[in-house]
Amino acid sequence: MASKHVIRELVGKLWTIENEMETLREDRKAIMKEYEESHGVDKKAFQGALRIAKIRMKLGDAVDEADQMVNFIDDV
Repeated sequence: MASKHVIRELVGKLWTIENEMETLREDRKAIMKEYEESHGVDKKAFQGALRIAKIRMKLGDAVDEADQMVNFIDDV
């Protein structure tokens, strides 16, 4: 079993990461709010478009096939 010191060290590092992640979430929220208020960005539309862009990047060469499937589904 790991020593108390090792466990404390691990917990400390993980808490630091958790705190940094929370700070980043707050920063992201503030940036979105700024762009909504100052530039008229539609938050829901932007977030949807961002999700789609990420999915399309993951699909790679299969983007065209996926687009065809979406078109078929839209016609249903």
